[in-house]
Amino acid sequence: GEGEEGEGEGEEGEGEGEEGEEGGEGGEGEEEGGGGEGGDGGEGKITSGGEDLGAREGNDCTEGCPEHTPLFIVKKAMAACGRGVYLVNDGASMAEMLSPSSPCHPFERHHPLAQQYIHDVMLLDGYKFTMRVYVAITSVDPLRVYVCRNGLLRICSKKYSCDAASFRDIFVHIDSIDINVHNEEEFNVDTDIGCDGLRYDIESFLKRLREKEGVDTSAVWEDVKQVVRESLICGERRLTHAVTKQVKHRSNAFEMLGYDILLDRNLKCWLLEINHTPSLAPLTDLENQVKTHALRNLFSLVDVTSQHKNELLSTVRSLHRKIHQCNGAGKVVPIMQSIGCPSPSMPQLWSIVDTEMELARSDAFGDRVLPTEDEDLLALMMQNNNVLLSRWIRGGFSVAGLCAEVDAVLASVAQQAA
Repeated sequence: GEGEEGEGEGEEGEGEGEEGEEGGEGGEGEEEGGGGEGGDGGEGKITSGGEDLGAREGNDCTEGCPEHTPLFIVKKAMAACGRGVYLVNDGASMAEMLSPSSPCHPFERHHPLAQQYIHDVMLLDGYKFTMRVYVAITSVDPLRVYVCRNGLLRICSKKYSCDAASFRDIFVHIDSIDINVHNEEEFNVDTDIGCDGLRYDIESFLKRLREKEGVDTSAVWEDVKQVVRESLICGERRLTHAVTKQVKHRSNAFEMLGYDILLDRNLKCWLLEINHTPSLAPLTDLENQVKTHALRNLFSLVDVTSQHKNELLSTVRSLHRKIHQCNGAGKVVPIMQSIGCPSPSMPQLWSIVDTEMELARSDAFGDRVLPTEDEDLLALMMQNNNVLLSRWIRGGFSVAGLCAEVDAVLASVAQQAA
């Protein structure tokens, strides 16, 4: 295969989660517990359809000051659309729920995910929200990842509160639209904000923070990108193994993930979950616009029509032939020598050329976050073409510059022969 990479599988998690409450990675299901698996557990069941989300009988999950009460959200594996999420307020309750001997043991053979509930969240006109950030993986060796510049805010339909009674109200804490459509009360957000129902776009939200509150939104967005980098590096080996096993040619697959990220009042990003099959249903006009734009530019990014394939192939083959002519004449190409690859293989040259051509198509989709020049992050990654690309990027090299240098070396060889 001369193709480049791709992903056959998604990142961490299963199912389809839309919310998760703190800190992990996960699957996709519209709920509030985040992470790859999630589950039910102790204090209160959170489901769609307006069912009670309150504490389990005889145990108030918000007794005392909420800020000093370690609430957890436990999410069932393989759940979706706000089903199978529980609030738990202490370790004893969680241990009881997780015990296989418990009559209400909900997890069967799948592992749940428990996350600490974050109370001090940033609000939009008094409403809790999470950000759905779209992320494209176009290659696993090297790992190439892009973050779409626009995404969605998913907003709860009732004003946020940490009062004990609020934890019995599903519409206060869960932003899944599958849940909030059942709220018959009127949703009132400042018309100046410009929401479309329970949806708002990330670009408008960041612009509002920047212009109305003087927030350095570039720092916020950089934190979002760092969350993406670190989380995918954590799952890189499993992801690479799955793709190597299932995808015959590396250019035959790609993946778009849906990251659910929570902002607290200090503008710190909390990763709730990673959805490997994010919903692309156009539930509102704004949602349709954002998702259509992301998909259109994703298809351009990965060159789904193979518009640039011939150029890619001819460039790689030409470079491979000429560099090996240089090597055969006892000469090295300085650029390739400097990145530790004086005699590159076709796949290595493919990685270099494809990465540069893809970057040229990426502007409409978003920002490239991997490969990275960060030596600390690189040390945590697989030592394959990631290293090659990192050196290439740090050196500021270009394919055009490489081609010119190769031709210059061959010209000097010809001159000496003459």
